[in-house]
Amino acid sequence: MRVVIISNLYPPYVKGGHEYQCQFAAEVLAESGHEVFVLTSRYGTDQPGYSREERVFRRFLYYTEIRSLARRLYAGLLNRANYFIAKSAIKKIKPDLAYVGQLNGISVFPLKALKKCGVPMVFHIGHYYFCELARYCVHEANPIKKGVNQFLTGFRSLHEFDFSHMLAVSTSIKAAHVEAGYTSGNISLLPPLGIPEPKIARQARSVVDLTRRPVRFLFVGRISKTKGIHVALESLKRLRDSREVPDFTFRIIGEGEAEYKAQLRQMLGDWGLQDRVSFEGFLPAAEVVRAYDSADFLLVPSLEEPFGLIVIEAMARGLPVVASAVGGIMDIIAPGKNGMLFEPGNSQDLSQQAAKLVNDPELYSSLSRQALAAVRAKYSRAAVARQLAGYIRNLNGAKV
Repeated sequence: MRVVIISNLYPPYVKGGHEYQCQFAAEVLAESGHEVFVLTSRYGTDQPGYSREERVFRRFLYYTEIRSLARRLYAGLLNRANYFIAKSAIKKIKPDLAYVGQLNGISVFPLKALKKCGVPMVFHIGHYYFCELARYCVHEANPIKKGVNQFLTGFRSLHEFDFSHMLAVSTSIKAAHVEAGYTSGNISLLPPLGIPEPKIARQARSVVDLTRRPVRFLFVGRISKTKGIHVALESLKRLRDSREVPDFTFRIIGEGEAEYKAQLRQMLGDWGLQDRVSFEGFLPAAEVVRAYDSADFLLVPSLEEPFGLIVIEAMARGLPVVASAVGGIMDIIAPGKNGMLFEPGNSQDLSQQAAKLVNDPELYSSLSRQALAAVRAKYSRAAVARQLAGYIRNLNGAKV
């Protein structure tokens, strides 16, 4: 089959995990014998060193901030332009199937072009974009607001497109879409991607006494309030003040919201923790792997998390994870077996779970072993690739 990947962004120009999900799908489908093309936005094409890639069409107009009415009207114009951009590209590619990723910033108008050209679609959803469309364009009680939202977005009904084939990255994502009105029977579960074998550690962490040296905590991800980094800082203050974990370091790897980062720095200064916490910005993938290997724990204090890619990355290195019991993380972590969970936003609970692991070397080592086993069984590249390739193969057999 000829398959086109539709995504707002595509590596190397990324803002989150969705872009890597689409890259993973492109690689797996190409390995399965399909002809794969990517249709994405122009984002990143103005950066130094950009060069055209074979079968990657960076054409869509992309926008980010649409808070003001003027910006919303402007976005509405860009949306309509993306219809004609998509239609032109689709006529050249002549795809048999479209794999649809994240559309935020390019709108549903590319889907209108796919529909017009008779191209069936598979939606791999690791986001709440279609839930938001349902909320503002279908379930909105105010008819004026509803009409304006429908005009600007181009989305008018849950039957606007054929949503018969949806892949949700977690049970929480599936539940959110079912609650928004999408049909449960049309939504299957499939992780967004898998961990390549070279990135999976050969052996688990050994039994170690973490009370004899500074404990090395780690955070990897976008610096934003929804990632709950302030909760982690509050918990570390508790551990220091209670003397349960008196000595530690905390590395924060990632970029994000400048205002939130300033608030975090203010907290550190007020609590006298500034010498124990380092903001290290964006690091290349190889350095992130080394960060996993040198850490004792990964803290994932997210307030919301559609899947939790960072969780499986750390587990693949045998690094014990202490994470919020939220979203897709609850699909990955079996508490007390391959990781530890705490109540979202509850810094006391987080500090208690961390202290328990610091003071129980046998549990620490057991979590590491079972984390590795879970990744090999469910989240390796080979395991997820088989599921995705099989799903597409079955669709092709059914002639969607």
